Amino acid sequence: MVSANDTCSPEMKRLALEEVLRSKTFQRAELLKRFLRYVCEMELAGRRDEISEYSIGIEALGRPSSYSPAGDSSVRSRAHAVREKLAAFYASEGADTPFRIELPKGSYVPCFLPRNEAKPFEELPEVATWRDRSHTKILLRGAAAGATVTALLAILAFRILAPAVPPDPVSAVVREFWGPLLDPGSDVVLCMATAPSMLLHSYADGTIPPGSTPFFPAPKDVSKWYEALHMQDGGGRLYSQTTRNTTLFGDDLAAAAAIKTLTAAGRPVQILPEFGVHRLALRGRNVLLIGSPNYSPFAASILQNAPFSIRYNPAARVEVISGSNAGPDSQVEYRLIRGNASRGSHAYGLITVMPGLDPGDTAHRIVLFSGITGGGTQAAMEFFSSPTALQILKQKMGIRNSGQLPASYQVVVGCELVASLALHPEYETHRILNKAPGLNP
Repeated sequence: MVSANDTCSPEMKRLALEEVLRSKTFQRAELLKRFLRYVCEMELAGRRDEISEYSIGIEALGRPSSYSPAGDSSVRSRAHAVREKLAAFYASEGADTPFRIELPKGSYVPCFLPRNEAKPFEELPEVATWRDRSHTKILLRGAAAGATVTALLAILAFRILAPAVPPDPVSAVVREFWGPLLDPGSDVVLCMATAPSMLLHSYADGTIPPGSTPFFPAPKDVSKWYEALHMQDGGGRLYSQTTRNTTLFGDDLAAAAAIKTLTAAGRPVQILPEFGVHRLALRGRNVLLIGSPNYSPFAASILQNAPFSIRYNPAARVEVISGSNAGPDSQVEYRLIRGNASRGSHAYGLITVMPGLDPGDTAHRIVLFSGITGGGTQAAMEFFSSPTALQILKQKMGIRNSGQLPASYQVVVGCELVASLALHPEYETHRILNKAPGLNP
């Protein structure tokens, strides 16, 4: 049988999944969302044969390794609940979705079906059986089955003998949004902002290295805390020293995601620290900037006249993504949401896209990734590298099919934070800019 899944592209499957997971119908059904995400991602990865009641229980629902489907019906009951939720979603808020997800009874492998298609699988013409009463009917059905087999064999032979065309490892929608950054022969600079920070190191008397970097004896309480870590690497007194060579962990993860996309497209990339680059050196080049205004002069220069920027809110004593004081978004504010243990549980990232630095330069692109905490920056980059997320952004912008993207725009992205790592980046809002922010001289 030919699966109806084959009529739906991977990008459309991911979009169909995200529409369900973000819906109000599934809003308070975390276990059902984990169930559905797991089986759909396994299907997308070509691992549908590995989907089983046991694998769902262990990997999706968090059951212990001793879990036995024979004595625990939790997976079967969740599957029934998922089917009911899907039916409710497509009967209400998802009625106009182009593709639908179905979980056929007796199976845990999802099907992705066009909205108007009633059956999850296409059936081959009926094959004759000895129970047919009419000899003529047997001959006709036999002939139909024979013709079908012949056609299938011809298609199979064509696929085997035809030269293989390797699939593009980069999604078309990702190429659309990255534009000149992924064009053949493009010159891409990945510019990393470095935050000013203090390093701790212990030095025995008389062994402090000479140089221009100032060293300060660490306070007693800092020395006591550091000693408890068993890291007295120098065997002496603890000192602190200034540095501009430190990047944030979330910024590093953002850089890794960018390099992954560029490498998949076969594009070389040059990685440079911001403090070692003059802005004039960025003219006539495609640039990915990673950093936020509180430690990146480039980011501060770009965002000072943009609709959204990252600012410090003195009343709340936190950093926020907020609108310009002079613009219509002046009352809009996105701030870090902390959990009970005073750790960030939800953060936000900011994507700013504009043409090259020179006036009228549409052949190059500059994209700035910033965020509240490094997790926000990581979420911004992962959102901009995700085909599913970019399909949603394209819909939010009202652009259909091959419609042209705006030259300059900003996108605010939300994400969950677990141990400072960004999870599930999602669209929050966007603004299209009539004029590119640019870098001030």
